[in-house]
Order: sequence, then C-alpha cells, then structure tokens
Amino acid sequence: MRWKFGKESKTPYWLQFLIIAATLGVCVPIARSQSFSPFSDFQSLTTTQLTTLQVKLTFAGPQEKPIQTVAFTATGNTLDLSKFVPFQRPGIPYGNDEGNVRSFEVSVQELQSMLQKVAQIPAVVSGGVANSIYVSFAMVSSVTPITKGFEAVLNFTDSGALFQALRSAFDGDAAALQAINDMGCRITLLPPGVPNDVTTNASVAVSGLRLNRTTGLFVGTATVTNNSGSSISGPISLVFELPGGVSLANSDGHTCATTPEGRAFINLPLQNNALAPGASVQVGLQFNNPNLGPIQPTIKVLAGPGAR
Repeated sequence: MRWKFGKESKTPYWLQFLIIAATLGVCVPIARSQSFSPFSDFQSLTTTQLTTLQVKLTFAGPQEKPIQTVAFTATGNTLDLSKFVPFQRPGIPYGNDEGNVRSFEVSVQELQSMLQKVAQIPAVVSGGVANSIYVSFAMVSSVTPITKGFEAVLNFTDSGALFQALRSAFDGDAAALQAINDMGCRITLLPPGVPNDVTTNASVAVSGLRLNRTTGLFVGTATVTNNSGSSISGPISLVFELPGGVSLANSDGHTCATTPEGRAFINLPLQNNALAPGASVQVGLQFNNPNLGPIQPTIKVLAGPGAR
C-alpha cells in the first residue's frame, strides 16, 4: 500500500506524522491519562478505604527553581507516588514530583476532615483544569481491585482557598501544618493577616538548658510573660536567631512573611488564644548543637494571625 503525504493526502496530519515516525523507527510517546473518578467517590470512601488514600500537592505555576511537592497519606500507609503517574494530564508540569517530595502522615479522621473542607471549593470538586494553572491537587486510593484517581488543577485564587482549607483540616497537627505552610510560603499562598511584633511588651527567659543524652539534643524551657497592661492575642510565636551551628529542632516553621526570613519559630500553647496581663506561659525547646557551642538566642515575639 502506498501512502501519500502532504497537502494532497487525505490522511490526517497527525496520522501522517505517526506513519513517518514508524517508518524511521522513531518511538513517539503519546500522552494519555486514566479516567478520573469524581470527587464524590472519595467522599464516600469507608474508614478502611481511607487508609489507602494518598494526596499530593504539586506546584504547576511559573518558577525559577524547583518547588518541593508535598504528599500525605493515612498513618501506617506507605506513600507510593508511582500510583499518581497513570493519572497525569498531558500539558501539566509534574517535574517537581521528581525531586525530594516532602511527606507526612495524618489520621483517618483528619483525612475525613480534609475532604469535608476542600469540598467547599467548587473548583476542587469539579476536578477541572483552570485557565491559569498554579497548583495540582491530586488524590489516589487503592480500592480493590482498582486504583481510583482524581485531580483538580487550580488557579492562584482557588489554590489559596485550598491551602486555607488544609490548614483548617489539620489544625493542631504540627507536622502537617508546617509542611503545608512551608509550601504555601514558597508559592505566596499565605494565611491572611499580618502579625504584630510585641517583643517590647513581653519578656522571654530561657532556662534549664541541658543535654539529653538519649536524643543528643539540648533541651530547655522558654517562659514568656506579658508585661503590658492588656492581653496579647494569639497565636503567639517566638522567632529565634541562633548562633552558627545551632538550630531549633522542634520548630513550628520558618519565617517567610516577616523579616528576617528563614528564622525558626515556635508557637506558644495558649489558653483561650490569648496571654493576659502579667500572665506567663512556658514552651519546651529542643536544639541541635553538634559543636557544643553556647546557646544564646535572640528572640522576637510575634502575635496575631498571619504568616510568620
């Protein structure tokens, strides 16, 4: 059989290209993805089925350097990012998934809360692709005998709503919040609000520093006292500037919206989200100090909502 090519041919151009490629022995990859399941399928997962749920956040917007992908699953389950690959959409950049993915585990109850919270975002539930893509929100669940997949590729505004929903779902889970907030910091999806510097209204005393020989960490306590005549509204965070070689091992994150950036901070355990006049609160500290140098931190106190 003889084939005609070019404008005179009745063969579609895409087929002409494949025929030529096959003749020359060139392998032409054809992008395809498996069929997605609707969001409602994931909402109806049983408690047992939720233990197989994996969720992935991939930055798909413009970038000058890699943005670490974040993925999480149920406690006790093993993340397997290869299960997302068959559901990748043509034209969506998933290159950040090939780097060092940041992961954490959450309870089944937290996964249920997460599904309830993100279900309030129409752009997520629809599972479509925005005109101006920013973040991919993907889920897979190995429900015997198949693996179900879902993805919504969101614009900047809907991505911000997604990150707020995740913060709400994982409220109280330090590891989860730190991972979500760190990614949000890098892609400017920050919690609303601007914290106040209340360092002059509070005193901070670090005491009891000693080496825990079991963990190899230096441990101690920070006592924060409100010296002003009015309550300090929370959340309240201590931001640490530490000497070289020393780092805060139990930090709740690093500053990105306040200066200086990149400083470790820890949040105070408050009652009723406030510190009354004259009241004090304590928080445990853990330091990595491999050089065994003196630990003499400079501490700034930030209060109120907003990214640190």
